[in-house]
Amino acid sequence: MILGGDEFARSQRGNNNAYCQDNDISWFDWTAISRNDDLFEFFRKARLRAVSRSCRIGKDLDDDQVKDLTWFAPDSGRPKWDDASLRTLCYQLDASEDGADLGVERLCFILNSHFDPQWVKLPPLGSGRVWHRAKSTCSPTR
Repeated sequence: MILGGDEFARSQRGNNNAYCQDNDISWFDWTAISRNDDLFEFFRKARLRAVSRSCRIGKDLDDDQVKDLTWFAPDSGRPKWDDASLRTLCYQLDASEDGADLGVERLCFILNSHFDPQWVKLPPLGSGRVWHRAKSTCSPTR
């Protein structure tokens, strides 16, 4: 679901068949990193590739009572993987798993491909802690 260039808002101007074009639609504009440094920094801190590679669905490798990777639906139930109309998926990563200092213990990602906003019930954190939004890619400036 994440393509090269997403980390700095490379959109291909909405063209999902840009592979056949040899022009600025399909090229990587590396200067976009500085224009979208907040988004790029979010992806860097989340370390999506490194964290997701070390995770195993349903496992708790560091024995902290939080599964390394947990997929859930907007109502916090199990995702309906066989529902063809499914437009929103969520997952939680145990960010403390590899000992890296990300400044957080858990990361929650909400992937919404629908054109309307979606309400999502987030998993409980316990001990009176609350979730904070780190980044939204639906901001009107993008």
